[in-house]
Amino acid sequence: MNSKELFVVLGVPPTMRDLPGEEHLEKLSEAHPRVRVERTYDIDQFAESVKQADGAIVQANFRFPSEALKPDARLRWIQLAAAGADRAWTPELRAAEHVTITSSKGPMGSLLAEHTVLLMLALARNLRGLMKIQADKFWSRQDYDIPFMSQMLGKTIAILGVGSFGGNLARICKVGFGMKVLGMARTSSGNPHVGRYFQRNEL
Repeated sequence: MNSKELFVVLGVPPTMRDLPGEEHLEKLSEAHPRVRVERTYDIDQFAESVKQADGAIVQANFRFPSEALKPDARLRWIQLAAAGADRAWTPELRAAEHVTITSSKGPMGSLLAEHTVLLMLALARNLRGLMKIQADKFWSRQDYDIPFMSQMLGKTIAILGVGSFGGNLARICKVGFGMKVLGMARTSSGNPHVGRYFQRNEL
């Protein structure tokens, strides 16, 4: 192996074999003239490869062997392919202060916001109840036979954390549903879609 080569191992769960695509792999390989990218779907193979890697891009279910996290190992960068780091944040990883750890919380903001709205709508429109009467092949025009529903228009939502994810959620709720948006943030307080910011002690 060329001593000047930068080796990045990409750990992808078997259920996500199509991600990333070949186009994304090419971009990774072209990001640096000396980078080499290896993709693996196998957790054990990842554990072996990462011992020789300079960087790793992983899902949270991939674990790092203790040898890879030692200061004299090559590993210096870990990119988590998720917005949150809780599942990956092991005591061994926390102790590896020489390794830079980054997440995908910025790019994932709009996707997470859309998913949250999906769940909010499912709750408001009682999707579970509608699916049940559909499965039972039953429908009645009498209101009392229809599962309880409500609309999101005019409702109030409190968002704990108005970053990329929370900011996108605030925009969708305010612009798309005419909701009253309250927000709590540790640093920023300038999102134009948040009507009022509140403190933790106001919960």
